[in-house]
Amino acid sequence: MRVSVAMGVAAGFAGTLWALVRGVLSFDRALAVLGILATVVVWLVRSPKPVEADDAEQAVVHARTLARIVAEEEGLIRRQLLGNDVQPVNLRFLLQPAPIRSAAAPPAGQAHAGEEMPLPDITAYYRTTTPSRLIITGPAGSGKTTLALELLLALIAGREETDPVPIRIPIIDWNTSVPLRSMLIRRLIDAYKWPGDSAANLVEHGMVLPVLDGLDEMDATRPDGTPGPAALRMRAALEQLNSFPDRDGLRLHPFVLTCRTAHYDALRRTDTLIDAARISIAPVDAPTAAAYLGARARDPQRWEPLLHHLRTQPGSHHSRLLSTPWRLCLAATVYHRHGTPAELLHSATESDLDAFLLSRYIPAATQSAGPHRYSPEQIHLWLHHLATHLTRDDGTQPFRNHLVLQLLRPSRGRTFFRAVDAALCTLPFVLLYAIAQAAGAPSSDMGFVIGGGVVSLLAAVTGRPSSPTRIDLGQLATLGRRQLVPVILVILIGGPILAATSGTAGHSAHHMGLVPGYICALAFAVTYTLTLTFTMNTPRAVRGRTVIRDNCLLGITAALGWGTMVGVGVGGTDGVLSGITCSLAAALGAGFLFGATARRYAVFLLCNRRLPFRLGRFLDWACTTGLMRHSGPAYQFRHGELQAWITAHPRPAPHRMPAGPVR
Repeated sequence: MRVSVAMGVAAGFAGTLWALVRGVLSFDRALAVLGILATVVVWLVRSPKPVEADDAEQAVVHARTLARIVAEEEGLIRRQLLGNDVQPVNLRFLLQPAPIRSAAAPPAGQAHAGEEMPLPDITAYYRTTTPSRLIITGPAGSGKTTLALELLLALIAGREETDPVPIRIPIIDWNTSVPLRSMLIRRLIDAYKWPGDSAANLVEHGMVLPVLDGLDEMDATRPDGTPGPAALRMRAALEQLNSFPDRDGLRLHPFVLTCRTAHYDALRRTDTLIDAARISIAPVDAPTAAAYLGARARDPQRWEPLLHHLRTQPGSHHSRLLSTPWRLCLAATVYHRHGTPAELLHSATESDLDAFLLSRYIPAATQSAGPHRYSPEQIHLWLHHLATHLTRDDGTQPFRNHLVLQLLRPSRGRTFFRAVDAALCTLPFVLLYAIAQAAGAPSSDMGFVIGGGVVSLLAAVTGRPSSPTRIDLGQLATLGRRQLVPVILVILIGGPILAATSGTAGHSAHHMGLVPGYICALAFAVTYTLTLTFTMNTPRAVRGRTVIRDNCLLGITAALGWGTMVGVGVGGTDGVLSGITCSLAAALGAGFLFGATARRYAVFLLCNRRLPFRLGRFLDWACTTGLMRHSGPAYQFRHGELQAWITAHPRPAPHRMPAGPVR
């Protein structure tokens, strides 16, 4: 077939050149025919589609890349959870009896192997658990997420080629009507920009180990923080885990799950997980707490009275108060540069200690971050305003713990938000209409402007939050001949055809001409090439601010591309004024439509002047200080206790430790 087509192309070239020399065809029309023939030549020499490797082999290769990306991202989050340090608390945990069908597991373990206690570390513990289904429980601040991260990073560091890649997933927003398998695929796409087919292939071949964080956060709690009686979403999630088979269908799928002890204990016997080992994190003993604080201390003399008390009175009241990793990290941060740590020995209750440390945490954390432009008062006010977006309308307990920039909407005044968005989309068209009418633009151009305004208005009114499209310029270097064939086709065919079909050279005052035709074709080709970059996902960790930036770049690129195409095309036939008018209308419409995510984010900031206009930059900085942390494309407060305290305190509220004897 290729030989026959090649012979036909050769004859076509010869015939076209003969007709051009004889004057049978005009130059423009002959060039159009030659362009079409040239595209056939490009099709003939295109690279054949590579033979796809076996799906299982591809899954192994892709898992290697995924493991590297996850290790880099979760390693950063681990550092943020540790207060921008690398010194962890060596947590210990105990196996808890299960009501039915418990997995086989050792009786106890610890986060890191140590000579002081011959216990398996968390990695060895998990590898000896059969089946590999682990539930990590503990009270608030006990280090559940940190222990899960230690396990995740250790599993990646020691994984074999065929081992699954652990993926941490905050499951608070999991719609449990969606199958767990689909949720895992969606997480790979949203958090790591994994192509949909490859993500499904990884999950289907068992190359993803879900690390599900925050089961206790799925349902509303009572005002005192205790679990609610229904817990419908929580029970639905557990039901899916109890029926989610492994790839071979012979056993249930492995997982790691974190949950507060009280919430898991409140479940009915029939709702608990089967074929799973449940461990409970033990309180941090006084020697371990003293070792951790001593390792974090830059000035040992300031810390010595407190450390001496912990070493010599391990059973004291204050040793029990400082028995959670969260409070230990708070204390290490608050007293990192100055202060007297021994004043913690005057705290009477847990609430006193928490209020004292949390009221000083923001100034201490930001001071340790080095020079910056934000005051502690500004930071507190901004974080409080953000925390209100994660709180129920009636002011009860937070029901979300992460912020997604492109999904932020005013908690009140949503009608005003839509009105501002609609005005932003239509006002430029109104101004363009007035200017074009004053300049004497023809009625057809005015209709084009009105049509663009109506489309933009409908998009603003009816638009719904969605996964933003984005441009990845790095993909341009990866485009092969197969992807570039359509681009070459457009340029070779489009320019001559636009020139030839708009009239014969020299015979019409409205003839576009060959140069404008090629400009239109080239503009379309560039726009098409860039769209290839956001239909081809590059696996990488996604950050909230880059999503907005990339979508803004997409909107600008679409505006320039469509504006050039329409402007040159219309201007080449109907004159300069028509070209400029229609070009601006097309550019505005394309920019608003393709950059919808960035546009709505800008409208949100315009409607919320209590937040910094460069909100993404502020949140990225807050992550470096340990106030916030990244979670895929979202931002989370460093800890749920910090979120709850900031929500309850609209303004900074210094809390003094009550004077009293050391207990």
